[in-house]
Amino acid sequence: MNKTIQILLLVAVCLTASSLLMASDASDSSSSTASASGPTKRDIAYCEEDTKSFLASKYCSDKSVPLRYFTPEFASLWAWACTPDQSGFPFYNYEPILETQDGEPPMYRFGPGIIEDDKIKVPVSYGDSESYFTKEFVFVKVDNQWLIEDIYTTGRGAGRRSEVAHLEKNRAFRSNSGQ
Repeated sequence: MNKTIQILLLVAVCLTASSLLMASDASDSSSSTASASGPTKRDIAYCEEDTKSFLASKYCSDKSVPLRYFTPEFASLWAWACTPDQSGFPFYNYEPILETQDGEPPMYRFGPGIIEDDKIKVPVSYGDSESYFTKEFVFVKVDNQWLIEDIYTTGRGAGRRSEVAHLEKNRAFRSNSGQ
C-alpha cells in the first residue's frame, strides 16, 4: 500500500510540475505578444541594465557609445556636444551626467524603471538624502531595440530639463553666433 501511495504522489507531483511548465510557457508567449503592444517587465530589466552599462562606459570620449545607446537624433546631438569646437573645447566641458568638473557625487538611488505609455523611464539619483538630483533615462523602441531618447534632469533648481532640448538650443545658438 505504501508503494502505491508513493507512486500516486509521484505522478501527482509530475502532473503538477508539467501543468506549471505549460502555464509558464503560455505566460512567456503572451508576454512576447504583449511586447508588440507595449513594454514588459522584461523590457524594464533590459533598460535598467542598459542604463548601468551606459553609465559605466566612456560616454563622452568614446564616439561609439552614443551610437550604441541613443536614438539617432540624440546620438547626433550628443556627438556634437562631445566634439571640440573652433576654440578647442567641446560644449560638454564638464561631466554631462554628473554635471561636475571636479569629483563625483555618489549614486544615491538607482531605479526602479517604470513604464509610461510606450516608453520606459529609468531614474538614477546622485548626491545624498539631503541634496540630490535625478537623471531620468527615457527609452523608446526603435527598430525592435530599446534606445535612450532623452535624459531628463530634476532637482537642480530649474525644474525638469530635457537634455535633447538643452543641446538643440545650444547648438542652434552656437551655429547662429559662428562658434
